[in-house]
Amino acid sequence: MDQIFNQILLLFGLAMFFGLSGGKIFRFFKIPQVVGFIAIGVILGVSGFGVFSRETIQDLGPFTNFALGVIGFMIGGEIRLSTFKKYGKNIFVILMCEGMFAYLLVGIFVYLVTKNAAISILLAALASATAPAATVDVIWEYRAKGILSTMILAIVALDDGLSLILYALSKVFAESIITGKEFSL
Repeated sequence: MDQIFNQILLLFGLAMFFGLSGGKIFRFFKIPQVVGFIAIGVILGVSGFGVFSRETIQDLGPFTNFALGVIGFMIGGEIRLSTFKKYGKNIFVILMCEGMFAYLLVGIFVYLVTKNAAISILLAALASATAPAATVDVIWEYRAKGILSTMILAIVALDDGLSLILYALSKVFAESIITGKEFSL
């Protein structure tokens, strides 16, 4: 048990060291550090030199979940009620257009390719989600301020909620399609 813990801790340390080093190198060239994180991941990961295997990356999953939780908490901490009072309608319209457009576009495309409604609905729901970490990292790295940055943070925070709702509804519909039973929410 201690040996496994030590190996995971070593992998976490190596990932942090190489990732942060890559981020610093890219920042030196005025490129967002998140690009450095990704580039180092590709170079050392399965597609590159294979230093980190697929299993290793899966072993780091709890750390990923922790990091995403911290990012979500920090996003929530930055959003102010006054932002929603001032830009609420705009945020809502952008959020719905962005989320629903991705949902509809992917759903229609997947259905045209597969002719499978259940898969189309589920993949559409997954497509509506965005990855907030990279977006938020760039905003924080450049200390971006203003209406656009404020609205992006609010939309990123709410987008995951919309995606969860779409997925929950899509799952019910997909189960109904697969089983042939009536659906109930």
